[in-house]
Amino acid sequence: METLKLYFWQALTIIEFLVILWFITRWLISKKKQLPERQEILKSKESIVDMEDLMKDIYLSEALFRELSRKCHPDRFAGSDLENRANELFKLIQTNKSNYRELEVLKESAIIELNIKLS
Repeated sequence: METLKLYFWQALTIIEFLVILWFITRWLISKKKQLPERQEILKSKESIVDMEDLMKDIYLSEALFRELSRKCHPDRFAGSDLENRANELFKLIQTNKSNYRELEVLKESAIIELNIKLS
């Protein structure tokens, strides 16, 4: 009877070992499948980001947006020949609210086309 119990516990230990081994191999296979995805993520993290543009977009675009939207609002040009162009520029300004570089370009075109003065 004692030997039977001993064989039972040995068999149970071997089964547990095989189950653990099976889980480890499955985990390693899943890691290997994820490897190309992880490399792609790492490559995207290495991409060059222009921090100066990013900081301008964060900190300067809001003030420029407010100034442009005030000065180029279509109501300021109601009844004049520039009303349609002011309307188009205002829509572009609204679309590029957080893009400082594009707002700078729109500022220049607003100064030229609408004859307004901006700081």
